[in-house]
Amino acid sequence: MHQLSSHSISALFAEETTRWLFFLSGVALLVAAFLLPAASDLRTVEVIRDQSLLNETHHNERNARYEAFLGALERGDPQTIELLAQSQLGVIPSDRDALIIPGLPGDTMVFELLEPDPVALIARAAPASLLEKLTTSARPRLMVIAIGFGSVLFGILPAAIRRSDRLDEAGNDHGSAGTAGSVLRLMD
Repeated sequence: MHQLSSHSISALFAEETTRWLFFLSGVALLVAAFLLPAASDLRTVEVIRDQSLLNETHHNERNARYEAFLGALERGDPQTIELLAQSQLGVIPSDRDALIIPGLPGDTMVFELLEPDPVALIARAAPASLLEKLTTSARPRLMVIAIGFGSVLFGILPAAIRRSDRLDEAGNDHGSAGTAGSVLRLMD
């Protein structure tokens, strides 16, 4: 029976560690290739949702201002009637002088005053990393997936054994039994 030498153990450990690193890096690339585009789409949908909520708030405020103006008209509020007469008909009360000549009849200045401030658009954030850029673009994403599958495949395939490693001291070929066979041969 042969004893495992420290050199053969360290070589076997280095070989297996390298394969595990390829396997884990391939799995990490595949996970990134499938999760980062989903996270990017989620951020896009959140921006669209936030913009919709801002638009809804803007429209609600606009409706509230118009309802208040209509209510003031229906109640016959003297200031509102006077404002409409000045802006729409160009009528100025006799006890006042016009500092600004009113616009043409039908001027919408009153309605511009009723409008709330415009809604600011929310900017979408750019991809944060190179990996995110690669996984959210169509062609580079396919390359990342292919590299990930190749790394996983390289990591799970058994290591190739050279013919010189398969020969015992008498020169007999034991065949290729893979890594498990080489470990068992080393233990004999």
